[in-house]
Amino acid sequence: MKKIMTVIAIAVACCSLTFANKGDKETFDLFLTTGYGIGIGGRDVGPSQTTTNGSIVKKDDNFLNFGRGIKLEGGASYRLMDHLAGQASVCYSFGVPGIKQETITTIGALTNSVTQEFSFSTLGIKALLKPSFQVLDLIDVYTNFGIGLDFAFSSIQVTQNATGAGEYHATIKDSNWPAIVFVGALGADYPLGTSMILYGEIYCEAMSFMTSKQEITDSNFPTGNKYATQVINYEKNATDRETPPETPGSNLGIRIGVRFPIF
Repeated sequence: MKKIMTVIAIAVACCSLTFANKGDKETFDLFLTTGYGIGIGGRDVGPSQTTTNGSIVKKDDNFLNFGRGIKLEGGASYRLMDHLAGQASVCYSFGVPGIKQETITTIGALTNSVTQEFSFSTLGIKALLKPSFQVLDLIDVYTNFGIGLDFAFSSIQVTQNATGAGEYHATIKDSNWPAIVFVGALGADYPLGTSMILYGEIYCEAMSFMTSKQEITDSNFPTGNKYATQVINYEKNATDRETPPETPGSNLGIRIGVRFPIF
């Protein structure tokens, strides 16, 4: 009986020590995280399809979303209150896999194929609030919400091959207006030791980008072709030009990372 009481007393003491240590949370920490975002919505950039003698034999739709792909982020957080922290970070993402839109048209012995390969990435900053609460002895659950500013970088490689006509190619470089980002997340912390904390989260970002200019370079398409060397400037609400293309960047994803308490 005495042994059992001794074990219980030691267990109670250890639990008390654990709660005491959890009450003394770090004030400032640095963090790194990586993950993958699944695009929510997208701009239709045309289907990949194969047409033979006027009949479509294969078709796959393509939708462009600048928020889809690998996510990398680094920053710092500062504890404002016992269960509230402020967080600032720099984030970078890039589309993997990319989008390849290809149209192949065959009439008799003649074949014409046009391929567009889309490359895109984003770079931005975020400022968030991070309320948290304790669930188990060693696990803190938290939410993140805030805003950010993202810049999108995108380009298209165009290639056309036609029977007896050789190959044409061009590079389209897009300039995009920056986008305001609204961010929300739900995650959990788990300490790996006194100097490292593992965390994972489900997050959502809402944003959309508009193209301000397209510059077509390195082109050998003939003059008058839509892929010939030229600069296309877009302007909102303008009556003398096309409406700026708008590409969603909203995405939902899962991320994991580590935090390093400094003090």
